[in-house]
Amino acid sequence: MSQICVTTEVETWVEDGPDEDYRKGVPYSYRGKTGGRVSNVVAFVEGEARPYYGDSHGKELDALPGDVVYAVVADYSTGDTFGREGGQAKVVDFFLDSDQADRLREVAAHTQDYQFEFEGETYYAPWKGYFEHLNSVEIWACTIRPDRWSEGPRPGYRRGH
Repeated sequence: MSQICVTTEVETWVEDGPDEDYRKGVPYSYRGKTGGRVSNVVAFVEGEARPYYGDSHGKELDALPGDVVYAVVADYSTGDTFGREGGQAKVVDFFLDSDQADRLREVAAHTQDYQFEFEGETYYAPWKGYFEHLNSVEIWACTIRPDRWSEGPRPGYRRGH
């Protein structure tokens, strides 16, 4: 068993800049809007278990460097009344079995609640909320790297693309 981590990178860009009042520090003014998307997903062997948040997920798995894991990754946006922030990512989970990843992707993409169950595990959907918007839930096939900073293998790819 190895401690495996899957993490994401996102690209973000400005779609609409802030208004002048925001630049002057006036509270409750429009901050602007950013867009974004998940650009890379990487799996690697982690030296020890640690807490992971949002765009990373780690767990013990019977896998070695060179094995392929299938990561279920949500791409979403968030914000509030005064602006939107794209480029949010959540690694829901990852598996050695692509069919298991497919089933979780279906459940995650269609959940109506902030919390949902899949095969006895509880998952959280930060893309569910008043200001949140789910762009996609996709499966990324990632070859496990020996450690976080290894140059190869290449980052994962979205299945079906």
